[in-house]
Amino acid sequence: MINCSSSSVSFRSYSWPNNYTQFKNLLCSLAALSDSAYIRNSSVLDLLARERLLRASEPSPTRTMTPEPPKTLDTRIREMIRQTVKANGGNRAAAARELGISRTTLWRYLSQSTFDTL
Repeated sequence: MINCSSSSVSFRSYSWPNNYTQFKNLLCSLAALSDSAYIRNSSVLDLLARERLLRASEPSPTRTMTPEPPKTLDTRIREMIRQTVKANGGNRAAAARELGISRTTLWRYLSQSTFDTL
């Protein structure tokens, strides 16, 4: 049982970005830290402050990286072929074996007009 009404206000005002799982973990931590049947307000406030610090220190994907536009399957295939041919020193037979395709299929990809450079 939480001892103070300000603790319940703190719980309600916290944003809970991971919803139920985060709330459950916090309650388990509070229960483990408590030495009586009641959870002290100071324990709640300390743990919530720690959660806020942890959340603030995590890098936000929107702040650190600009998302790339989604790639089509054709684009991904072409990139994989380029990388594999390059990794095999231009040896197309070895690249085809590594990719698990025939040399003819590799040749078709390489001969397409949009597949200009390796």
